[in-house]
Amino acid sequence: MRKTFVYSCFLAASCGLLPVLATSQELVHAFTGTISSANSGSKTITVFRDGGAQGTFDEVTAGKTRYAFDKKLASQSVSANSFNEQGAYAVIFYIGMIENPTVVAVKPLGKGPFASFDGTVTSFNGHDHTIAITDQSGAAKTFKMNANTVAEGPMGAVEGFKLQANKGDRVRIVSDSEEGSPTALFIKDL
Repeated sequence: MRKTFVYSCFLAASCGLLPVLATSQELVHAFTGTISSANSGSKTITVFRDGGAQGTFDEVTAGKTRYAFDKKLASQSVSANSFNEQGAYAVIFYIGMIENPTVVAVKPLGKGPFASFDGTVTSFNGHDHTIAITDQSGAAKTFKMNANTVAEGPMGAVEGFKLQANKGDRVRIVSDSEEGSPTALFIKDL
């Protein structure tokens, strides 16, 4: 009798934990683009994404969706609901599919000038915070990473120092020049 009671309690407790364990969080991803408009009335942001596509995206509604957002990136960003810098070039953090993302936050990248390069990783040094690529023309380029670098990979958006790039990986790097040296602001695993 006592054994049956203990098993029943264990089974009930286990079943009670299932909904908690089954709750998942969406990964936050990122892309770059120019903010065309931010409409607080309709809670949308219109972005000209790098590559030429334009889209109007919903802002995330507080409390409706659970998502996993890197704490450092979150602290460096402005919530989508508060952002209103029309014309800003920025990293846009989103959840959902890239075809119809829901914007979580925006990280303005500053005044520029910015350059974008697609290429193949030839070396990656996490200790020295550098990444080198060869672009389509065969030109070699090396970039520094700093505390503000954002990286987008299979596990979502993370701070650049957490990037794990391997020789041969295809990437797109958005950079500017910091003290005359190219600095990666955004790295996307292609």
